[in-house]
Amino acid sequence: MSLRSPLGRVLGTGSAKEGTGHWWAQRVTAVALVPLTLWFFLSLLLLPALDYETVRVWLAQPVSSLLAVLSIAVLTYHSYLGTTVVIEDYVHDEGLKLMLLMANLRYPSGTSNDATNLYAKNRLVSYGSFIETFNQKYGIDLAMFGALPKDTRQRIDTAIADGLPTDCSRVYGAVRWYHRPGAGANPQLADLYKPIVRQYLE
Repeated sequence: MSLRSPLGRVLGTGSAKEGTGHWWAQRVTAVALVPLTLWFFLSLLLLPALDYETVRVWLAQPVSSLLAVLSIAVLTYHSYLGTTVVIEDYVHDEGLKLMLLMANLRYPSGTSNDATNLYAKNRLVSYGSFIETFNQKYGIDLAMFGALPKDTRQRIDTAIADGLPTDCSRVYGAVRWYHRPGAGANPQLADLYKPIVRQYLE
């Protein structure tokens, strides 16, 4: 008896065996950031002044410098993990996904920013980019639907064709549509990803 999933048996590849480790790394770094962030801000508040010399002396202390470096390292790694998830989950063209990950995370430059901007501008617009404007105009909250009923789908397609404006970017619209409550997802995740999408994919 095989423990592989039906899809895994068909494709012959099975699990990539990396999802759990990545998930745990995100959670561990998020938890580690809580005390590190509290330490950082409380330490700054307890300083007699925030001038250059006072902060330099504070950071020259071994414990402060160690915790500051640790904070930067954990924050950088946590940001890297989050950005990777956003690109992997919402960029569906494998070549483009690889290019964006490599360019924007490994070798940030004007060229990688241009590539990211090109993707953000040319990505297909999803219904997620019209949730608020459609709700304001028709009083129907698209986020509450799982699969859209045929009449609602026709209505939004007509509204878009008639020039209904978007209320967010194409990339964030896709994130918001994927994490809508009607699909059984958590819309707070879309809010969590919003600054990452803004920084790296808009």
